[in-house]
Amino acid sequence: QFFIHLASEKSVPNAEKNPEHAIEVNVCGTAHVLAAASAAGVRAGIFASSWAVYEPRNDAGHDYREEDPCGPTTVYGMTKRIGEDMC
Repeated sequence: QFFIHLASEKSVPNAEKNPEHAIEVNVCGTAHVLAAASAAGVRAGIFASSWAVYEPRNDAGHDYREEDPCGPTTVYGMTKRIGEDMC
């Protein structure tokens, strides 16, 4: 068994306008998914993160890679990075 967690406040502008909601959905929601999975004995899962967890770059059109440095600069990116850490 494993879980797939794709839910989030998906809009950077929405998260910036209402950071409390973004934290509730992205951080608290992820905590609830992980708690439910743990209670059900599920020990593996897939979490959808975002390019927004990475440091901004000036080279337009680049692809982000797993090894790129993290450094979110938006509320949305910060909440997704917290989700990564929780997972």
